Amino acid sequence: MSNEQTWTGRPVDETKIRYQDIDSSVLPTFSREDFTNPAGIPPNLANPYLDTIVNETNGIPVATVSKSYSLVQHQAAIDVTLEALASMGYSHQDAECELTQTKLGERMWLRIRFPEFTFDPGDGHIMHLELSLFNSVDRSMTFGFEVGWYRLVCANGMTQLERGKRMNRRHTASLSPSFLSEQLQAHIQETLSEREIYKEWREKKVAVGRPISYTDEITLEDWVDQTVTETWGKRTAARAYSIIKSGWDGDAKIREANEADRKASRVGVIPKVDVPGSDPAETALDVAHSLSWIASHQETVQTRMTMMRDVPKLMDTLTKNL
Repeated sequence: MSNEQTWTGRPVDETKIRYQDIDSSVLPTFSREDFTNPAGIPPNLANPYLDTIVNETNGIPVATVSKSYSLVQHQAAIDVTLEALASMGYSHQDAECELTQTKLGERMWLRIRFPEFTFDPGDGHIMHLELSLFNSVDRSMTFGFEVGWYRLVCANGMTQLERGKRMNRRHTASLSPSFLSEQLQAHIQETLSEREIYKEWREKKVAVGRPISYTDEITLEDWVDQTVTETWGKRTAARAYSIIKSGWDGDAKIREANEADRKASRVGVIPKVDVPGSDPAETALDVAHSLSWIASHQETVQTRMTMMRDVPKLMDTLTKNL
């Protein structure tokens, strides 16, 4: 399990920072310039259909875009979002943040944790409301946000449970704080209401090797071998089951001859990491945290995002049987 992160093949930088310290020294700005070839004949003829997006800090081109593309700076996307939050009475100056961006800065993912919104779902580990902002200047992703919960003890992220909520907005010349305020308010209120779901999960008991349903003989292992394996593959499902069963993550031995034909719950896993805050699972909440650990600790940013959005769907298939 590598700690080196990439984002669709591009290396990334990850920084823990307070919002008030985010400035041009950590978040680059970009300009749009003519798309030309200095060695052309004649030189510097501009492509009439495309522009080049250039990182102003180092002068390196990061993308070509159409003439109609509206460039939205990362800082502008952040500022308009937090202006909307301020209008709703939410403070952010002292908020702890994690900033993930590609080395040249063309893609940005900012996670903001609000100190006024925390809760304990019943296991003694505090969860923080987290707002994720996404933006790119290379057309790879639109400006958008998600609201979810962050479990500090093990650095797990959990997206909003209902409908896998994410707001996307195409790049336009003007992003409206009033529009964002309306959207954010709805997302935040729905996410805050989900505290009761986490508490309900805390009350739903699970046990390794025992049926999880009162109406049939479906076991936790059946769920791992079928639903989790279909969603994440056998190797990752085996890792998830290892955490559920023992609290340890590790390397699944599916390439070994005696393991190849086994179901995920029967595959051996070499223990590597004693997952913080994860004892052997006793409740559905413990299972959710096990899945969130797996999703939040992936080698690529895009895989991490996708798998974090998978967790609510996986938990729905589990808890409907409890």
